[in-house]
Amino acid sequence: RFATKNNTICSGVGGKLFKYFINMEQPSMVYSFADRRWTIDINNNLYTKLNFVIDKITPPDYKYYNENFTLFYY
Repeated sequence: RFATKNNTICSGVGGKLFKYFINMEQPSMVYSFADRRWTIDINNNLYTKLNFVIDKITPPDYKYYNENFTLFYY
């Protein structure tokens, strides 16, 4: 996950971190999931700046996991 301190501008940090990850791990594919409540502009955000492509948008869904049980609770 990527986060910065509130009211702080860190220009280019997301791209630098992602580039470092790509260079170190050399993955053949990268998938990511985002909470769109924090995405102000779907066409101009960190993912689009890193050249990610939207594959699918899922509707809101809430699940809770309890490690003492083997099923998900809705």
